Amino acid sequence: MANKLRVSKSGSGAPTAITPDFLGQIYIDETSGTRYEATALTKGSWVDKLSLKENTANKVTSFQATPTDTAYPTEKLVHTALGGKQDTMTKAGSSDIKDNSTEDAKYTTPKGLADSKLVWTDKKQDIKNKRIFPRAISGVASSSEEITLVNYSIFRLRVHSDITLIAPDETLGEGEVFMIYLTSDEYSAGSNITWNDNYRSYAWISATGGLPDKTIDGTIILTCQASFMERPNGWQYTIFVFSAEVPNN
Repeated sequence: MANKLRVSKSGSGAPTAITPDFLGQIYIDETSGTRYEATALTKGSWVDKLSLKENTANKVTSFQATPTDTAYPTEKLVHTALGGKQDTMTKAGSSDIKDNSTEDAKYTTPKGLADSKLVWTDKKQDIKNKRIFPRAISGVASSSEEITLVNYSIFRLRVHSDITLIAPDETLGEGEVFMIYLTSDEYSAGSNITWNDNYRSYAWISATGGLPDKTIDGTIILTCQASFMERPNGWQYTIFVFSAEVPNN
């Protein structure tokens, strides 16, 4: 079958004076790069289907103050932008990655992070030679005292009247520990202590047995550890309490 593809070699523009040989015939203007397609077998019956030549009107050689989605950068512009940034940056070593570092002009790699021995929030790690300082707060106990575990793990509370220990502000992790110190004097000793149902005495005999129910002239130290246990309405969060009393005299 004869090749019926006709392509202009004169570069004289649109094929207005050329008659197509067959429908769908392709004509390419070699000067403009415009691709035409025949729509009828009459002279000049061509439609512009696709421009094959670069549209330099949208080319930019420097970044614009207001970026658009229609402009495209040249290779030189991209190379200058990326190359210039790369030349001014230095890789950080493991000694640069530390908790008190103020270095903000270096980049790091995954290996650099691993070598730095950072403690990850969601990764199983063996942590050695670390000293942990619990967060402590002191103050006067309110009549309904909420243990704010989001911020603290040791609570030193001065008791001036009856107190109710309500549920903590968040669910502890299994085995998590916090401490409560209830301190009173001879004038406030004997104040009633009421417990939220989440608390259970470590020496649990009955549903509410074993927990101190009154303050003393001194300090009641309560070491609390979270656990989960099966209760009538399913597995529930429970705080087991180890208690000790330290009188003032």
